[in-house]
Amino acid sequence: MPTVKHAKYVMHAASDNKVSKKPLLPIPPSTIETTTAYTKNMIVSHKHKMIFIKRMKIAGTSFEMALGRYCGTEDIITPLEANRGAMRQKRFGHNEGQNYKSPHKYNIRHNKIISMEPKAFAEHYPAARIKKYLPKEIWDSYLKVSIVRCPYDTLISYYYWMCRFPAKKPDSFESYAIDSGIDQVLDNYKKLHIDGKLATDFLIRFENFDEDIKKLEDLIDCKG
Repeated sequence: MPTVKHAKYVMHAASDNKVSKKPLLPIPPSTIETTTAYTKNMIVSHKHKMIFIKRMKIAGTSFEMALGRYCGTEDIITPLEANRGAMRQKRFGHNEGQNYKSPHKYNIRHNKIISMEPKAFAEHYPAARIKKYLPKEIWDSYLKVSIVRCPYDTLISYYYWMCRFPAKKPDSFESYAIDSGIDQVLDNYKKLHIDGKLATDFLIRFENFDEDIKKLEDLIDCKG
């Protein structure tokens, strides 16, 4: 068996002993065809000293697509699925991720090789996991940014997203909200917390998006 050596700048799946075997939301087949297709939606900009923590159904993809054009060559940009990558290429002149793959030769979990494919940044990483795998000096000094949205609007967005998958389509909005929807919204928000405390430095309000983006531009000296 080949030896797997750890590296300083690594994002891999060996995080803790509580590994959920079932995702909260269904994963379309198109997102699990390749390793990189399911490892997306995050930016660590060394150029602007900023970490963007993306959550689901909060307009994060639109923000990520726009921000990517201002990132430097050393920044971490995770790739989007094919259709959104094409959209990013058309609107912003780029669609490929960069610097997102782990230096591990193999994909490992709990010190066991589970795939011969390299592991990359995972989808919608919570703040605690990002902090764990980034160097301390980067996490402590970079501006940590995310987007928040009215919980009820987020719940509705989740519901319509679920309705895209016939096997998981809820019987009604009410049943979805009671059975799992409210918990999903809360879990999504908890991803911004570490030990019960908010881990971000700057929150973009979905309902006040344009104004807050201008404030962020001033903070990171990025105009667009």
